[in-house]
Formats: sequence, C-alpha cells, structure tokens
Amino acid sequence: MYKLLVATTALLSVAAATPLAERQANPDQIALGRLAYSHGNQFVAWAPSKTTQQEACRTHTTIQVNNSGFPDRPICGSSFSVGNLNDVSLECATSPVTPTTSDVIAVRDSAGNKIENCVTAKSDYISCDNVGTALEQEFICTWEAKK
Repeated sequence: MYKLLVATTALLSVAAATPLAERQANPDQIALGRLAYSHGNQFVAWAPSKTTQQEACRTHTTIQVNNSGFPDRPICGSSFSVGNLNDVSLECATSPVTPTTSDVIAVRDSAGNKIENCVTAKSDYISCDNVGTALEQEFICTWEAKK
C-alpha cells in the first residue's frame, strides 16, 4: 500500500509540475484600463488573477496620469511594475509614440523582449466609489506558451 501511495504521489507530482513550472516561468496576465474622475483619468494596470476590477479601483499601478488633458508621460515605453512583473513597459502599434498614443499591442521586459501580447478587451465602467470615480478595462495582456 505504501509503494502505491508513493508511486501515485510521484506521478501526480510529475503531472502537476510541468504546467506549474511553465506558468511560474511566465508572467501573470495584465489588465489595462482607465480610472476616470472629474478632472481627468489615469491609465492603470492590475493583475486580474490576484485583483478583481472592483479591487483595482484601490490597488492598481498607475502608468500615466492625464489631468485636464495634460498627460504626464506616454503610456507606451514608460517603465512600471505590476503583479510579478518588474520594470516592464508597453508597446504601441503607432510610431512614434506620443503622450496620447494608446494602441497597446504588447508588454516588453527591460531588455526589450516581448513577454506578453495585448488585445482589446473593453468593459463597461464600474463605479469605484460614490463620488464619481470609475474604472474601465481596455486591454488584457497574456503570455503565450511556446509550441
């Protein structure tokens, strides 16, 4: 009986190790969207596997602040950290990137390697509080397993 338990445990460990190891070697999904308020908005990121859209109202990473029509920096090419990703930046389809460019297509690491693909994933704005702040998801970025 003991040998059967050990063999079963070993088999389960091997079966579970590959997807887990592959997943740990790859980044979490990143959700990107706009946190809107009366005098502007912020382009923000959050890890949807760890944070719901409602929670992201309070716990997000700000990539760009745009108050009264004056963005503080471009969305693409600006370094940020979110979830288990550190020092990453977004890539836009449009070149050259300006502070108003927002056609996100990928996430790149600090060496410039593409680590996630981004696609449009619009959601309705959800209310964050009772004073007019709301969050809308615009993109979802995911890693692709190598085939």
